Amino acid sequence: MRENHPGPIKAEKKTPARWIEKWFGRRSLPEDSGTGERRESFRLPLNRFSPLDASLVTRSGAVVAALIHNLSAGGLSCQVFEPEPFSKGQPLLLLCVLPLSGRTLVQTDALTIHHRGRASARSQVLGLSFGEFIDPQSEDTLHRYIIEQQLELRRKAARRKREALEA
Repeated sequence: MRENHPGPIKAEKKTPARWIEKWFGRRSLPEDSGTGERRESFRLPLNRFSPLDASLVTRSGAVVAALIHNLSAGGLSCQVFEPEPFSKGQPLLLLCVLPLSGRTLVQTDALTIHHRGRASARSQVLGLSFGEFIDPQSEDTLHRYIIEQQLELRRKAARRKREALEA
């Protein structure tokens, strides 16, 4: 083994502007355009349509069903209905099937970054971060799903607006 080995090469993190350029062949607004908050990942509030089912696996091997309400390639917010104790910093494995041209499985490690509710409550809300755990293929899959859903939301809104004008 080499003594001055720099360690593993990390995949370059892509910003939303770079994803837009990759898929649509054009640039997003400049980073300093003053249009408001800039995130490192696209975000999809799933409460606008239906939440996604997911499974969380704890270190002890317990499998907990979850509903994802807010999703990005950087993490998610989900609701669990089982009396499993969760804590900030707890590592979990996320398994989620995205409805992309058939079904696409996303599997990645995540860390609990916030937790609301008690294990004895009817439900708990967890915030999970994928951080550096997510592999580039899963990140790409999440971005593709989020963009497709955001475009579908825009199409539906435009259709409703057009129908309202015609009425």
